[in-house]
Amino acid sequence: MAIIANRIKNKGQYNELLKLIRYFTRKSSAIFLTLFSIVLILFSGNFISSFALEVVGRINQSIVPIHRFLFDNANYLAREISNIRNLREENIFLKRKIENFNNIEEKAFLLEQENKYLKKILKVVDNTNVPFCVAKMLSKSTSPFASYAIVSAGSVHGVKINDIVTSNKILIGRITEVSPNYANVMLIDDYNSRIPIITSKSRLRGILSMENNRLKIIYLNSALPIIGENIYTSGDGKIYPDGIKVGKIIDVNDQGVFVDPGFSFKEINFVLLQRVNKSLQDNK
Repeated sequence: MAIIANRIKNKGQYNELLKLIRYFTRKSSAIFLTLFSIVLILFSGNFISSFALEVVGRINQSIVPIHRFLFDNANYLAREISNIRNLREENIFLKRKIENFNNIEEKAFLLEQENKYLKKILKVVDNTNVPFCVAKMLSKSTSPFASYAIVSAGSVHGVKINDIVTSNKILIGRITEVSPNYANVMLIDDYNSRIPIITSKSRLRGILSMENNRLKIIYLNSALPIIGENIYTSGDGKIYPDGIKVGKIIDVNDQGVFVDPGFSFKEINFVLLQRVNKSLQDNK
């Protein structure tokens, strides 16, 4: 009976403890709700907005690096895919080019064989004495006493003194000195240059020379040429052949008749060396 009495007594104590916990819980909830209501009333919407903005800002700050990482990798992947596509297209283009070059090479070989066969039938003799060669203008030097250029062709290429030098069918000068691999060109604006010329329309003859830094026609008779006329070598003097363009008349005044060569030496990279007056060259 004592045991039963103790159990009843303990059970009563537990019930009292549970009632006490429920009471404090109810009171705490009421206090929390009351305090939360007071906070909402006191701080109104500004506090809530600020708090929400703070929360959103922190979330965004955490998400931005992830987003940037994903975006950068997506861009890199897109570029790589584009590069692969471009490389594939370029590969196809180059394969077609190689195929075209192979076809051209094959046609050239067949034409070469056909050419040799026709020469054999016709007994054609190859002309090894080429009357001209192309050279690069390496440098140009101008002083009060001389105006000359050095070109990359010499005696081993068949270049000789008095060979004519042209560019785009316009006279540049003539060869005055030759070494095995190089040659010196006296240019038309050299003060020692004298070029017999003839005008294209009025057919007046004279000598083109350099005076006071301008190309001038001297030894003209009383007649005067027309501004705009082209002038050509006349062939007089047996150094310059006839018919090579030298320039255009740009001014006629009391001081004389002046000529523009129609080009700039700075723009010339390659020149044509033409062999002329063979009898004169052989006597040198």
